Amino acid sequence: MRGIKYKTITDGDGNYFPRHDIDYTDWNESIALFGDSTTYGQYLNTGDRLHEVITTERPVNNFGYPAESNFHIFKKFTQAVAEHGMPWGVVVGYSSPWRMALIREEDDVVDTMGWWTDPYTKDQEASTKYLENCKKTLLGQTVDIKNAMRIMCKDINYFEWTVFVKGNFYSDMYQMGDWPDVASDGNHPGPKTILKLAKEIRKEFNVRN
Repeated sequence: MRGIKYKTITDGDGNYFPRHDIDYTDWNESIALFGDSTTYGQYLNTGDRLHEVITTERPVNNFGYPAESNFHIFKKFTQAVAEHGMPWGVVVGYSSPWRMALIREEDDVVDTMGWWTDPYTKDQEASTKYLENCKKTLLGQTVDIKNAMRIMCKDINYFEWTVFVKGNFYSDMYQMGDWPDVASDGNHPGPKTILKLAKEIRKEFNVRN
């Protein structure tokens, strides 16, 4: 399998977001989280992020990262499973369908593309135009990713959720509607909201608090 590096980002204020360490020890007894900034825990304090509040005796690995797409989720999941097999449980926090993963061939870096991106390379400019003009294709690919994830995870514990509740493309999973609170940036879900999500996951997986 070709090695692919994922780009590390900073926000407009220069904040750096390190990726969470992944421990493959006892992988087949672990829970793996996939998603974007909400799964990652962007702008939350240490101790308030999803992988920290699920509070199970099982290892919990957080693959989520800010601004990533459903393509990132699928790519990370398939890479992990191909190398290590299936974990005990998988949690997917689906991102906006209007994002994509751009692989830069020259250095095997996966860039994150979305409406917030200011194109500055030929590939990024072409990708932004694709996002603007091919919404139906992106939505269809998101449906394919959902179906593929469900098929591959049918024999393990599996939970899907999203904060993107506008539109009916995520009507068949747990939706985080009104948030009890927000993170320090005023936009992302806060600790009470994440704790509420963690309780839903624990209930679905029937794990002890």
